[in-house]
Amino acid sequence: MNVMIGADHTDVFRKHKIPVEYDNFCISIITSKRTLDLRYDDVKIVQIWFDKIKSLINARDDSRLLRGETEGSEMPKSKKEELREIIDEIWRCEILVNW
Repeated sequence: MNVMIGADHTDVFRKHKIPVEYDNFCISIITSKRTLDLRYDDVKIVQIWFDKIKSLINARDDSRLLRGETEGSEMPKSKKEELREIIDEIWRCEILVNW
């Protein structure tokens, strides 16, 4: 899983030929099975989204390393629930209120 700012990282954004001047307004969450591509009109908000999502990904990866898990390993349900709550809280309190 990865998160990237810019309109040239996914097929969807490339297909829609987003102009270069809107590049910093685009963010993609990329997984092995799908992507979520978003565009927002405030670069500062896009950067906040990027920072928060990246920190969640890093926390998940750090947690897996501490437990000795590999990329394909399933996280215990309690950890999944904890991460889901963090993600929901970020969306509810920091992303949706600025939408």
